[in-house]
Amino acid sequence: MDQYYIAVTILTKYFSKIGYIVNLLPKPNDGVGTGAHAHLSIWQDGKSATGDASKPYGISDAFSSFLAGVLKYYPAIVHFLAPSFNSTRRIIPGYFAGRYTIWGVDNKEAPVRVVGYSKA
Repeated sequence: MDQYYIAVTILTKYFSKIGYIVNLLPKPNDGVGTGAHAHLSIWQDGKSATGDASKPYGISDAFSSFLAGVLKYYPAIVHFLAPSFNSTRRIIPGYFAGRYTIWGVDNKEAPVRVVGYSKA
């Protein structure tokens, strides 16, 4: 996180000297805005326990349980994921920011999504 704040400081100071304003708000007054995401996997005994090709959507029983826990506590977790007023302003339908407590396959509206699943 320190590197993020160092980068922000350098960017804002440099560009302000040459007449520009740097806007790193997650939800400016217009537009979709910007956000962050994380790719998660779960591991057991040194091996990924996330995927299982024989299961629906290619996700293992262990990952299904993990996913159920994330969704159960999502209303509380979201306050840590979007801690500022401007972050929460972005969590509305159509802004790809997890407005609903759902999961989906390649669904950018879902706060938790399985990416790249294919039956092929």
